[in-house]
Amino acid sequence: MRMHFVLLALLLMSGVVGGGITPVLAQDGTPQVDYVALGNAALEARDFEVALMYFNRALDFNPRSIEAINGRAQAYYGLGDYAATIEDYTTIIELGEATSVTYYNRGLAYSAQGEWEQSNLDLTRVIEADAELAPAAYVTRGYNYFAQDAIESALEDFDAALRLRPDYAPAYLERGKAMLAQGDQEEALANFNRAIGLDVEYAEAYHTRGILYFQQGNFEAALLDFNRTLALDPHFPNAYYNRGNVYVALDNYEAALNDYFEAYNQNENLEGLVSAGSLLAHYFNDFQAAIDTFNIVLAIEPERPEVLAERGWAFFNLYEYFYAIDDLDQALALDPDYMTAYVYRAHTRLAQGDVNGAYEDFDAALALEPQYIPALLGRAYLHLSLDNTDAAIRDFEAYIAIIGQGSDPEIEALLAELKN
Repeated sequence: MRMHFVLLALLLMSGVVGGGITPVLAQDGTPQVDYVALGNAALEARDFEVALMYFNRALDFNPRSIEAINGRAQAYYGLGDYAATIEDYTTIIELGEATSVTYYNRGLAYSAQGEWEQSNLDLTRVIEADAELAPAAYVTRGYNYFAQDAIESALEDFDAALRLRPDYAPAYLERGKAMLAQGDQEEALANFNRAIGLDVEYAEAYHTRGILYFQQGNFEAALLDFNRTLALDPHFPNAYYNRGNVYVALDNYEAALNDYFEAYNQNENLEGLVSAGSLLAHYFNDFQAAIDTFNIVLAIEPERPEVLAERGWAFFNLYEYFYAIDDLDQALALDPDYMTAYVYRAHTRLAQGDVNGAYEDFDAALALEPQYIPALLGRAYLHLSLDNTDAAIRDFEAYIAIIGQGSDPEIEALLAELKN
């Protein structure tokens, strides 16, 4: 959920000298450059680092400036520094200058940190004190309940928001998400459509509806919604990532790769890099680029079995079997039920001449899932390479039984040949 601050009224820019930040002091020692106004302008431009610089400069001159503290809190929030956001809003409260907006925004920051109880305390205070802001507070508190899997409580809050304000688009969006979590796609879609009908520039609503369309296999509709999301908000990393998934489903791998990397570039979305690495290995056969990409992920999150396994597969394809086995061993140590890693290691062991090890890994994968096709086919071809025709026939027949007669003419022809 992408929460938005309720921004306080922005001050008009005034007293700017050549756009610089070196103050020209009045006789009373105050700067003639309006740093608060410059900070607010930077906030509007989503340049949070610059906004932070200006608000800090304003606070150098007046440490008790509520406008500067509030603006700095918003800049910290935009930078993802929620602890600093909370600290600044708490300062405003301690100075006796808090409004309902202050408590609401602090509640958002607590929510972003997963401090649900503290967030709900602030939001409940807003609900009880400010009828105008109550719908937004209900929606955020409902989101907190949803994040804790208390879906019924979440729905109660979303409904309460809509009773107070029937045209409140965020309430429809979040209610739709809760209904989707309950498996009610029809009602979820109706709520997403209602949110978009109320606010045709609601980027997150298009994004969430796009996810639903993707889940339904309606890839063209999903693509339209993700395109619309990014037209409205080019700084929406998850939209790039999810559009990349759509492009994969549509076999447009070049576009998918670009979107996955853009998702990472936007805010270091590691899932974008994981997907990009997999594309590089499996569709572009650029195994070194895949390894380089996975290295970035593993430098940050070294205990990701799926990434270790995919890097191991890339090493295998570069004939770097030692490194492949090392990665696959690590992946299976982290997740002993990871079937793909067993299959990758089986092929690597076979390439090293370790037939028994290959059999052990294919068998281990099939013990976890007897119908796991990569392991079944891998073992069938291993049988065949060792002239174990009867065992190969059994595995190929099991494969055909899974996918259905007529689905793989090549294997069926091979089976017929083996039986004659």
